[in-house]
Amino acid sequence: MTNKEIGIKITNEIFFNRNSNAIEAYCNEHYLKQNPSTINGHQCLTDLLKHSPENDFRLFKGIFIESNDLVISHSHLKRPGKPRLMVLIIFRFENNKIAEHWVWLKNRFVPLRLRTMAV
Repeated sequence: MTNKEIGIKITNEIFFNRNSNAIEAYCNEHYLKQNPSTINGHQCLTDLLKHSPENDFRLFKGIFIESNDLVISHSHLKRPGKPRLMVLIIFRFENNKIAEHWVWLKNRFVPLRLRTMAV
């Protein structure tokens, strides 16, 4: 599989199938999650699956772009009763496994003129 295919596969397995086995299959054992408020390694993703109810959020996959050892994904995240978020994830790969990743979340801005258009 290409790095892009692995990025898509782990996104599907974690966020849609809630399959914790994908963490070990696609992530380097000591991978870095570049977020100072969480721990590194497999445990942070395992905890995410364990502590978030199935209906707590819904990810709408967008695009995945691959360049050398990096894969960038852009998606939208919907949470009950909260505004949608834009999600940007950068995965860095080593030996066909995720070695580290960065996540950015930003409130999704929809211009007023688009919100008021009738479809």
